[in-house]
Amino acid sequence: MEAKHVWSTEGPLSRTTLPWIPVVGVIAGTVVLYVVLTGAYNIWFHPLRAYPGPWWLVANRLPYTLSVLRGTATRRAKALHEQYGHVVRINPDTLSFTSGDA
Repeated sequence: MEAKHVWSTEGPLSRTTLPWIPVVGVIAGTVVLYVVLTGAYNIWFHPLRAYPGPWWLVANRLPYTLSVLRGTATRRAKALHEQYGHVVRINPDTLSFTSGDA
C-alpha cells in the first residue's frame, strides 16, 4: 500500500472544483484587464480627453449611471461646473454645457 502525501492532488474536490479555478481566474482577469484598459483609453487617448472633468467620471460610465439612478446627476453636474467651468466631461463620451454659447 502506497502512502499519500498531505498535499496530494487526489481527493473528492480535485476532479470537480480544481478544473474550474483556472477558468474563473482567466475570466476575472480578463474583466479586470478590460476595465483598466478601457479606463486608461478614456482618460488619456479618447478624443474628448482635452475637456476637464474628474478622472473617476471620465474613466467609466458606472459613477454617472449610479448618480442618474439616485437622482443626483443634475446636482453633481452643477457642482462640477462650479469647479471646472462652462464645459465639463461628465462621462467618457458626454460633455455638459452651462449654456448654448459655452
